[in-house]
Amino acid sequence: MTEIGICDNIKGRVRMALFIIFCVVGGLKMKNLVVLDWDKCCNGEGGPGVPWDLEGMADLAETIVKVVKEDIGVCLLTGRGSQYGLAAAEALGLVQNHPGLWSGFEGGLIFAQHVPAWPCEYAQCVQKGYLTARELLEETLTRTIIKQGGRQEKKEVCLTYNPPDGISLDDLLEMAQEFIKDLRLTGLVNATRTNSAVDIWPLGGAKEDNILEICKRNEVDPKDTIYVDDAKSGIPVFNVVGYSGAPANASPEVRQAAKIISKDNGPRGITQIIQYIIWNGNDLGVSFNKV
Repeated sequence: MTEIGICDNIKGRVRMALFIIFCVVGGLKMKNLVVLDWDKCCNGEGGPGVPWDLEGMADLAETIVKVVKEDIGVCLLTGRGSQYGLAAAEALGLVQNHPGLWSGFEGGLIFAQHVPAWPCEYAQCVQKGYLTARELLEETLTRTIIKQGGRQEKKEVCLTYNPPDGISLDDLLEMAQEFIKDLRLTGLVNATRTNSAVDIWPLGGAKEDNILEICKRNEVDPKDTIYVDDAKSGIPVFNVVGYSGAPANASPEVRQAAKIISKDNGPRGITQIIQYIIWNGNDLGVSFNKV
């Protein structure tokens, strides 16, 4: 690289650093916030081992860049862990184009800020009592599930399990609930299931609670917030935000509950929803529910 090229590179980094400082310290005021789930929304069909829809993600990332000019912020609220979330945020250009905002991971139990250092903070519901209960469940429930051939996803706060062969998610959820009851932890933890796993998380840590914390951290009113999800766990969140959306590959219950449904799957569908809401575009890419 030439001296001129090196200087330009340094100047570019300095400009980006100053922009991030402005956003974090001075505040980047927004009129709307778009909050996105990750699996089956931003990355395609999603799930462990499933390839990302890279072309669809590229189109979505391009839209995410454009909405900055409209005073629109974009962040994530996903069940994925915070370190996986860093890769997801970088793939969508959130750190570069929406610096200073906060995303939520493990369903909003961990918040991470869109800056290169990626600082993370626990939600208020993650208290010592829960962490002690988590350790006890690791020693009992986790060992039982793994011994039977199940798998535990690596997370910092949640306990997330994929069922062994021959055991349904409903059966795995029932097993988890029995352990919680026998260990007298019902006042500390919740157990729920998603489309692919069973999650154990602290009381008071539901997505519909954590979306409010995301709005507060990003200084946007919930009624000015757009939330897009594909799983049933997102339906309660639809009731506390101003707009709700679902990609075409969302579960039937979610498509019925969302106000706006895209005609395409995954990131291509998310792009259609954002473009319609932000730019009042035509409805060729979406359909509507009267909810």
